Amino acid sequence: MGSPYSCGGPIGISPTLTLYNCGKKYPTYSDLCVYSDYLVSNMISLPITLERFVGLNVPFEDDAESKLDIEDWIRRPLESWPRDDAEAKLIALAIATYNFNNYEVPKRYHEKHKGQPRVGPDFMVHDPMFLAGMVWQGTRPSFYKLSIGSDLVKAVRAGKYPHTPTRVYRYTPVFPEEPEGGMDKLWMNAMKPLANRRVVVQCLEAFKIFLGVKRFGMPRSVCRG
Repeated sequence: MGSPYSCGGPIGISPTLTLYNCGKKYPTYSDLCVYSDYLVSNMISLPITLERFVGLNVPFEDDAESKLDIEDWIRRPLESWPRDDAEAKLIALAIATYNFNNYEVPKRYHEKHKGQPRVGPDFMVHDPMFLAGMVWQGTRPSFYKLSIGSDLVKAVRAGKYPHTPTRVYRYTPVFPEEPEGGMDKLWMNAMKPLANRRVVVQCLEAFKIFLGVKRFGMPRSVCRG
């Protein structure tokens, strides 16, 4: 993504985010997340999810418990492999990020800065909270702008329908060229043609305006593209 959206070290580390759903707690993990300025705050500004084969979509520490029979699935056509819903994962992750950014991050910040005369306005509850998100299906990206509010979060926590609608904006770029051999169902070859890569890079550059979080300042000199 380039400076100031990428940084050495912390960028890409996925924290365990708690999702409250129907009265229960569930740990959620993003495949990748970007922070506006990790050196100042742990606040997530961009969650990213990948479409995965269902049997492989487990936390890394639990890989040994996976019961997926790899040898059996290798013998089957790729398009028959069961895949998860990366978009649904992104929505769940965005709801968990709302709680994380609004409550967990300020708590951590003020534990490190005890004795401050007042609560900084940057760490007040933001309702609704606007989040940028990305979903990757193979090498084909979709870009999201999500508005997560307390009404939705409380409804999901209680297992009820929210009183107000939640708007999710999505843009999936149309590629000008079809890869050699056709566009497979996972779009693994989507960015092989140069024209397709150009479109994706243009979209990434335009998408950065949604990551222009100014309240934490700019990353320090350790950050790199």
